[in-house]
Amino acid sequence: MAIGNRIYDLRKSQKLSQEKLAEKIGVTRQTISNWELNESSPDLKQAKELSNVFGISLDELVENDIKDILLDKTNKSNDNMRKLNRIMLCILITTMIFLIMLLLLLMIIVCEINKTNKTTKHHEYRGAMVICELDDEAVFISTPISDYEKIKAVYEAQGGKCYHRESANMAVNENQD
Repeated sequence: MAIGNRIYDLRKSQKLSQEKLAEKIGVTRQTISNWELNESSPDLKQAKELSNVFGISLDELVENDIKDILLDKTNKSNDNMRKLNRIMLCILITTMIFLIMLLLLLMIIVCEINKTNKTTKHHEYRGAMVICELDDEAVFISTPISDYEKIKAVYEAQGGKCYHRESANMAVNENQD
């Protein structure tokens, strides 16, 4: 809509004659008529006076529909926010899946370590170096000190002799398969 038509509609809505409006603006009735017929347009100062008389902004006077522009920008901004939210949600879900997989891998590793520890027991014994003689043959045996008496008994029952000397701790792995 041309500015002249807008001035006409606003003047009529406020029940003003061309003369009354001209008085308020400080122009002639003929000037108002020329504006309404779109033969001329108000200058910036006159347009500002018109917007004050009609109680509207200059944008509303010239129908710069700022509201539509703002709505368009707001809608675009909302669309962008929705897209950003979707991207962030995808990143969050991906991160959570990665963390769950990492946790599962860690649990598998721990289970395998526990399984290995259950099949291989590591014991420390107070050990002895045992020398047993039977029929002029000597046998050297490294054994836990608790087994010395059993070994000695077996050799002595066959007429042999056993001697021992305690040694440092011995590590023994027992595989349970």
